[in-house]
Amino acid sequence: MKSIYKISMSLLIAAFSLLIACEISKGIGEDGYGYVPSCVHELAWTSKTLATCTAAGTEEGICSLCGYTTTRDDTSAPALGHNWGAWITTTTPTCIDGEETRTCANDSSHTETRSVAALGSHTPNPETGICDICGDLTYNIGDTGPGGGIIFYIDQNGFTVEGYSSFGNSYVAHYLEAAPANWNGVDDPQLTWALTQQAVPGDATAQTIGAGRKNTALILAQDTNAPAAKACDDYSNNGKADWFLPSKDELNALYTNRSYVGNLATCYYCWYWSSSEDTSDSAWYQYVGNGGQYYLTKYLAGRVRAVRAF
Repeated sequence: MKSIYKISMSLLIAAFSLLIACEISKGIGEDGYGYVPSCVHELAWTSKTLATCTAAGTEEGICSLCGYTTTRDDTSAPALGHNWGAWITTTTPTCIDGEETRTCANDSSHTETRSVAALGSHTPNPETGICDICGDLTYNIGDTGPGGGIIFYIDQNGFTVEGYSSFGNSYVAHYLEAAPANWNGVDDPQLTWALTQQAVPGDATAQTIGAGRKNTALILAQDTNAPAAKACDDYSNNGKADWFLPSKDELNALYTNRSYVGNLATCYYCWYWSSSEDTSDSAWYQYVGNGGQYYLTKYLAGRVRAVRAF
């Protein structure tokens, strides 16, 4: 029995010794003043994290006696520092500052940006309404255009002005300009669309923005004296002789921004011709009273306002 007791006590003492091997404890001795020394760690160091551009690598030490762990900077793996590539333009400078960026070869998530000085201030081209430096549009609706008329339509992306024969090739425009208020006298003239009830050869039924110039050319190719189209084609102002009778959609844009354009008729029953043919004996017009677009016989006299595209 005493042997079993001695063995049990020996095991208990061994277990207790292991428990306190890595701790410093006070008051364990019977007199309350004894100390148990701490474990003298035997650390095995291994790499834990790799060095980055801004931080050294780290390594981890594990005590082979008690399992205690700790970390420290890895003196063999200092911070790498950035390895910057070349500056690459991300925003081209124009009339406003541009921007360029460079990327670290060590870590592509590390980037730097800096501004690039603008090339200069806006340099508007009065003939095109486009800045010679940046390509921005410089006219606004209601401005006086290069033909001396009023700009009433702007397309930032540009629209195609259809070409035809002596009227020239197709081109891209950004603006529509209405002839000035006194372009044909005090008021807009009242003219018939055509002198014949025949379909215009070549199809003058196009209605879109950019179609009016070609429609006008087709009308005059059939009849050089077609009153509405001829009045627009004959007009010249500020050295610009490229005026035409607006298409259905161009006329609607003119009506939409009529408050900017001087001296358009305002009477309820007034109406304006477009260059868009409907059938052989009718064409589209814009009714001033309600802004609606309808078609009428070509023999009737409607008001006319010339426009140009640039």
